[in-house]
Amino acid sequence: MKTEYEKCMDGEPFDGSSPEITEIGVRNKWLFQQLRNTDYADNEEKQRIYRELFGGIGEDVYIDVEIY
Repeated sequence: MKTEYEKCMDGEPFDGSSPEITEIGVRNKWLFQQLRNTDYADNEEKQRIYRELFGGIGEDVYIDVEIY
């Protein structure tokens, strides 16, 4: 039987209130808060946070966003 996360990733209906999905949402909100609090010039820390958010990024990736 698939987990709710696996269903989500496969484009199937899933329970967004499941503990598994809720934990992912809370973790990502925490990471975005960390990103907001990171100095704009601290590229090393921003890259670390992006890797956590996205599971990995390429070597020559540049992301420039305004987080509100």
